[in-house]
Amino acid sequence: MTLDQATAALIGAFIGAATALVSSLLTGWRLARIEHEKWLRAREDSFRTEKRSALADVARALASYSHSIMWFTYKALDAEGVSEEELANFEIEIHKGVADMVSCQLHIAALEKELYDRVTPTIGEAITLGGKTFSALRVAVGDIESVTLTLSSYNRQALDLVKKVPMSSLMY
Repeated sequence: MTLDQATAALIGAFIGAATALVSSLLTGWRLARIEHEKWLRAREDSFRTEKRSALADVARALASYSHSIMWFTYKALDAEGVSEEELANFEIEIHKGVADMVSCQLHIAALEKELYDRVTPTIGEAITLGGKTFSALRVAVGDIESVTLTLSSYNRQALDLVKKVPMSSLMY
């Protein structure tokens, strides 16, 4: 059976149209996949950037908090005493520092539990150190001699905490 010219042209046109349609569908699918991959990469990059920013915030808060401890213990030891006003100022700074650290900690918790688990012990250590320092400074208001060694120890611990901040326990 031979095909007449019109039928052959019709079959050729059909094959051409089918090829164009399949090619168009494949191209569209491929472009959609590429766009989806680009979107996923951008999303991952954004997430990594947010984690880095959150870690930088917690590092800043810890460093500021530790600095407050170091500064007030240094001043108490240097001046051989603490006034009620200085103790009140320390309390204000420590409360603000705790709020800042916990806020950063919660931001990290919202981002990634594993990172939160690594940051939490350091924040807990800092908060505990601040509370002990406050108690020692309260004693120093009336009797610096009895807490001189304790305040010196807390000053060193605060410095050690600052040195610990950028280490692997906080980094991902």
